[in-house]
Amino acid sequence: MKPVKWFAAVGVICLLVQVYPYSRWILSGPRPTEAGPDPIPGWMTLTANLMQGIGILLMIATGYFLVWRPWRRDGRMSLYGMAFFAVLTAFWLDTAANYFNHVYTVNPALVNFGSWNNFMPFWGSPNAEHIAESFVLFIPMYGFGIVLPAVGLCALMRYIRGRRPGIGNLRLVGVIFAIAFGAMFILDGIIYVRTGMYAMVGTIPSLTLFQGEYYQYPVYHAIICAALYWVVPASIYFFRNDRGETLIERGLTSMRVSPRQSQWLRFLALAGMFNLVQGVYMLTMVIISVMPTFAWADDIVDNRSYLRNELCGDGTSYACPSADIPIPRIDGAHVNPDGQLVIPGGAQVP
Repeated sequence: MKPVKWFAAVGVICLLVQVYPYSRWILSGPRPTEAGPDPIPGWMTLTANLMQGIGILLMIATGYFLVWRPWRRDGRMSLYGMAFFAVLTAFWLDTAANYFNHVYTVNPALVNFGSWNNFMPFWGSPNAEHIAESFVLFIPMYGFGIVLPAVGLCALMRYIRGRRPGIGNLRLVGVIFAIAFGAMFILDGIIYVRTGMYAMVGTIPSLTLFQGEYYQYPVYHAIICAALYWVVPASIYFFRNDRGETLIERGLTSMRVSPRQSQWLRFLALAGMFNLVQGVYMLTMVIISVMPTFAWADDIVDNRSYLRNELCGDGTSYACPSADIPIPRIDGAHVNPDGQLVIPGGAQVP
């Protein structure tokens, strides 16, 4: 099997699998997640509306430069243009890091209709249908926030290699990772989290800045996201073989396929790559979420029902994650009406 076939096969499998949760979610009659008793600050609602509008404009602009212009010029879609659409095939795993324990939530001030997570195969964490997944904010973020920075970093790699031809590959990747980490920390840890668009509700406290506040931010998240979402795609775009093929396209030029079939194989291979990247992120965060010290921010548990997404705490039958509370599971550990923690097969804990 040629690499392009392996990646394309992963892309096809992921496209087929995601039909199930999406279909079940749509047929279930999804509803928006409520804010709860704690009011959303007016400035957060205003920020949410502004960011949604700006995100749509940025996605349109990205589509124009990466899709429309190259297509008009060359008569076919470029690799970056296909990546613009292929990255959207990984959106079904957007909040899958909450598989066993809830890691992050989304501000319901954003346009949302809940989530399809509870229809994902073997999903474990409770009330997953209430995560306020926002198409209006996050789909544009995939279009311009993943593809465009990776394209920019690839161009930067070409520039550095042109100025310093002797620089090694590992050192070159290290340079762009340092830049990517700084940019990701600003975008993710300051802009999006500080403004409350979403919250890293559950973290490992010892590795978290501003621990306990709604805007707490784990340093490892910027490292993971910068590496997976920006550096990996940028490196794949940059490093090519003598036929001009990226890692995910290798073997394509030697196959007896029509130009149209070649384009579809490239698209499916890109879809497979982005789904693998999303899958690695999901698995990494899932492992972190079951660590013994994993806990939610006190500020969110006590004062910000709108960032709890009806997942746990007051108004639900589940206690929010803490080092002293078992990992919640559907029909598993929960809080009964008397305020006692009930562990299946165990005792009632006050």
